[in-house]
Amino acid sequence: MSEDYLKPSELVARGEHLGDEWVHDRGVRGWATAAAGHQLAVQVVDMLTAGNGYAWLIATTHRVAVVIPAQFVDQPAAPLVTWWEQPPNAVRGIRDVLLGRTFFGAPFASIDFADGSNLLLRQ
Repeated sequence: MSEDYLKPSELVARGEHLGDEWVHDRGVRGWATAAAGHQLAVQVVDMLTAGNGYAWLIATTHRVAVVIPAQFVDQPAAPLVTWWEQPPNAVRGIRDVLLGRTFFGAPFASIDFADGSNLLLRQ
């Protein structure tokens, strides 16, 4: 897998950012908020991070899943491998949001999970 992706700045990695300053760090592609580590937003982030930029979160009327092309996980028999899956009612809502401290804002998709956790993904 490629390691060409930007890494979060040291300021963000140390948690020394103020409020939503992390939005302007191009090394941060998403942000999860959860009360506990087992919640759905955290599960998704764990899978997306393990995919090193090759895994995708998908949503259909039948499921919400994190998938990765089989070539990246040594399973050439299928085009995609499902790493994580939930029924569609695991997601309470999805909306576009503009975040940050610039005039136009940075576009994110905000995914609200039924367990109260939230995932922001950079668009």
